[in-house]
Amino acid sequence: MLCRELMVAFGNEIALSAVTFGVEPGQLVAIIGPKGAGKSTLLKAMVGVVPLTGGAIEIDRKPASQMRCDIAYVSRQVRIDWSLPISVTDVVMMGRYRCLGWLGRPGVEDYHKTDLAIELLGLTHVRNRWIGDLSIGQQQRLLLARALAQEPRVLLIDEPFSGVDLASRIAILEILSDQHQIGRTILLVTDDLSYAAHCDLVLLLDRELIHVGIPDEVFRPGVLSEAYDGRMFLLKGRR
Repeated sequence: MLCRELMVAFGNEIALSAVTFGVEPGQLVAIIGPKGAGKSTLLKAMVGVVPLTGGAIEIDRKPASQMRCDIAYVSRQVRIDWSLPISVTDVVMMGRYRCLGWLGRPGVEDYHKTDLAIELLGLTHVRNRWIGDLSIGQQQRLLLARALAQEPRVLLIDEPFSGVDLASRIAILEILSDQHQIGRTILLVTDDLSYAAHCDLVLLLDRELIHVGIPDEVFRPGVLSEAYDGRMFLLKGRR
């Protein structure tokens, strides 16, 4: 994946300016930066949720807009009415419709992939429950299951650990590790710098791309201070 000179503006406010970076297939990439740095906006631009003011995004030298089936996005601000009488299985199946089209009919393979994603995220015991009965952690795992049911080449996740319980955090960590091991490209926004310090690549963002590189290059006081106003961070030990 290649992002070249990305720019996003909301009226007169510049959210992203001239952001350029490349990601190799199978890399686990952490996107970090202070509040308001444009981290979530970057993911939304990559998946087409917000329009680019300038620049381009390519996968295999093709515009990302032509590769939507290859990109799945898990937002932390999902527009789902959790009070609707929809089951866990129904929501996960939605991941299959992204490539089937809303008028397509799921087949045996689609049901199989849905079942696998539900099992993978440890939701088998709640698969027939209404989504409103789930805990916050289970809701987050549900959204990740929906994304994985799509079988994307590139997985974009915004704050996967935000507000989840310990059991769900552990489950998500294990899934991300497994998906990384099988070669899926993952980009995630996180404020957990201890987790970011173990990723393949780190993007330090503050509306502009401050630095991109391996963790040892980014997690230096002189580099972090460019985005975090000189504040220092104590990185925890290996997870």
